Order: sequence, then C-alpha cells, then structure tokens
Amino acid sequence: MSLTEQNSKVNANDSEASDGDSSSATVSAEIGQWNPLVQLAQQFGEATGKGRGLRSALGTRPNCEDIKKFTEPHRRGSILVAAVFDAFFSIYVRRTADLFRIYRAGGGGISATDIPEPLAERLAAEAVRTADDFFKVCVRSLDYCPPVDITYGDFLRALITTERDLHPSDKVGVPDSLIQAFQRRGIFAESASFFSEGAIAWPTAEELDLAPVPGLDFGDPNGLTKAQQKQNGDALRAYANEPSNKSKLGFDGKLDVRVPSFHPLFRIGPDGSLRTDMIVEMAQKREAPFDKSSGSQGSGLGSFPLRGGATVIITKPTADQKNFGTGSAVIRYVIAKHLHGKEGELREGRQRSYCQRLGLMEGTDPERFQINFSMVHEGL
Repeated sequence: MSLTEQNSKVNANDSEASDGDSSSATVSAEIGQWNPLVQLAQQFGEATGKGRGLRSALGTRPNCEDIKKFTEPHRRGSILVAAVFDAFFSIYVRRTADLFRIYRAGGGGISATDIPEPLAERLAAEAVRTADDFFKVCVRSLDYCPPVDITYGDFLRALITTERDLHPSDKVGVPDSLIQAFQRRGIFAESASFFSEGAIAWPTAEELDLAPVPGLDFGDPNGLTKAQQKQNGDALRAYANEPSNKSKLGFDGKLDVRVPSFHPLFRIGPDGSLRTDMIVEMAQKREAPFDKSSGSQGSGLGSFPLRGGATVIITKPTADQKNFGTGSAVIRYVIAKHLHGKEGELREGRQRSYCQRLGLMEGTDPERFQINFSMVHEGL
C-alpha cells in the first residue's frame, strides 16, 4: 500500500470513528475501553504547575491535518509527544490485559472511580516499566537519525530501526504501535518505499559493499582517551575521503568529508551479550546561491550554507566474525541526507525559502545563519 493510499485510509477511518462513541478518544488504545492512565496523564501537566503541554498534546483527537496546519514549534512538538504516548499506552494496555482478566476471573469488577490497591500497584509498576522501555528507545533512536535536517518521519524510521536492531524478537508489537500512532497523526516516513515495518526501518549497509574500517579503537565504557580520539578521528577521515569509500557512502566526490563527532556505544543485548558500536557523524557543506538562476554568484544576492551528511554506525567485530582481531570494523548502517540528487534539491529549495522569509538574504555576516535557540522560548 502506498503512502498516499494509506493517508486516505486514515482520514476515512477517522471520519467513521467520529460517528460512534470513540469520537472523544485521544489515543488509539482508549477506543472501546477505559483506563485511568489517560485521565492521569491529561492532568499531569497542570498538576505539576509547569503548563499544559502534556494535557494539550493528549486533549486533541488524533488527525492527519494538524501536522499540516501548525508551524509553531511547541504545537508541532505536542503532536510528536501525543504520537509517542499513544504507542506507549497501546503497549501498556496489552501488557496489563492479563491483570484485568485475572481480576475479573476472581469476581472483581472495574469502575471508573475505584480499583483495588493491589491491582493499582501492579498497574503502576507496569506503567513505570513501559515508560522506561519507551524512554530508552526514544533516546537510543537519536543515534539512528541523520546528522542534518531531521524530520518526524526520520525519527519514526529511527524508532523502528532501533527496536528491530535491539529487540528482534519483539512479542508485544512496539514497532507496529509506533507506526500506527504516528500515521494517525499524519506522520509518515516519506523516504520509505512502502508502509510496512521492514520498509520503514533504515536499510542496512550490506548492499553498499563497503570495506571494513581499519584502525578504529572502540575503547571501553569509561570513554576514549585523547590519543584514542586522535587515532579514531584520523582513521575515520581517511576512510571517508578515500575516493571509492566516498562514492559508496553517497558523498559528493568534489567536496571534503568532515567527521565532526563520533562516540562508542556499549549495550547489553536481550541475550546478555555485550554489543559495541561506534556512532559517527560525517558531513559535507557547500554554498548554495539565493538566486539559483544566476549561477553560483547569485546575481549579487550571495549564498547560504547547505549541509549534508550521514550517520554511520560501525560495529566492533565479535569472536565469531571473520575479521575479529584484525583491527577492522564493519559498517552496519549509513543514514544519510546528502547534498545532491532529488532529495538535495528539495532540501536546498526549502532552506532557501526559509532563509528568505527570515530576511537572511541581507548582510554578509556568515553568523547570521546561526539559530539562537533561546529565542524559541522567548516570552514563555
């Protein structure tokens, strides 16, 4: 099913749901069943005296239009919060369904005003466990995002990839819950070919036929020494700028590849084994003219910096791999947003329009393109 067909189906389902009792539901798992967690979450923002962020995020019935209408950062942020909470609540309901079944089998009844203390404690414990799981997957997913121009769709792809990568035997359906919660709010992985879990996850780097990365020192959980950092930086820059590797990684052959950051990552897998990765950001930059029709000089209007790059995830070889002990490590993912091709043209057009709306065509100070993030919260 294509994304266009899926979007039409979502809108049709929303219209049908509005005719029934589910029209007031604000998360998917709330339709057709009651649970006190939603009522609690909707009031949490007010009760803490820190605003109405969570309440406003959950107080609106999911639809595919808000993401198209709202451009204010906090309004758009609340859509993402609601989508993640929707998936969290769906998993929470699945994990606690057996508790309600056992309670009812023993003759208990559920009311909206009172539940037994033992059941409440078990529900609270499951909510904490599920929240911890979702917190980890959301934070880990930042390592699976491209280094520039991250969209909500990119974050969705990172979430699904993280879950599939770290929990391949998922039994409660976390990836599916995330996909459904995001699509109900109009968030799609536009760069994915199909609307399926396998297609939404980032593709592995196997098809790129990249050579192992020589000379990497993964260090230990205490961090990298200065000498290890220098060694890794030199090794990664040399690897990225080697013509054959640069081409396979998708970079522009005429521009240098920088490596602004890298860090080792140590994780314990579901089977108890230690897995060690190196998360590397590689980047390129070129000047794009404000007046594209006038060539690189821009007819006196100047240019703006356009950045591209890739997050490269490199895995330390294990004892059962053929390159173990050789000093080489395998590239598993190349998550890119490059400067050329159709995607590069679209990104250039969007950034040009954004700079023009902000009046950044005026002046020659290159620092005018830097964003003061404190201004986002000005007056709050």
